[in-house]
Amino acid sequence: MSLDTEIRINGEMIAAVHIVRVEGSTNTDPDSVNDYQWSYSPDAQEGNWTISAVIQHRYGDGAIALVHKVIGEVLHRIQMANAAATIHCHRGGA
Repeated sequence: MSLDTEIRINGEMIAAVHIVRVEGSTNTDPDSVNDYQWSYSPDAQEGNWTISAVIQHRYGDGAIALVHKVIGEVLHRIQMANAAATIHCHRGGA
């Protein structure tokens, strides 16, 4: 199973998320919880995937819930990276 989501503004892709169910985690029972490998790219057209991880998701919650969960994780990681960069700059780092 593969799920691809593109984020576009005025037809121009600004980011993409690619989600794949991990092999061996293929139970399609609605109550099963499977592992999904996801990758995020602000520059997917160039093939530059910058963030990736594995997330667990209840199969019966559906694809939209999975995308929502992954986008939330992407946003969290971006915010954490921005906060770390801000702290680094305030401490006089380059």
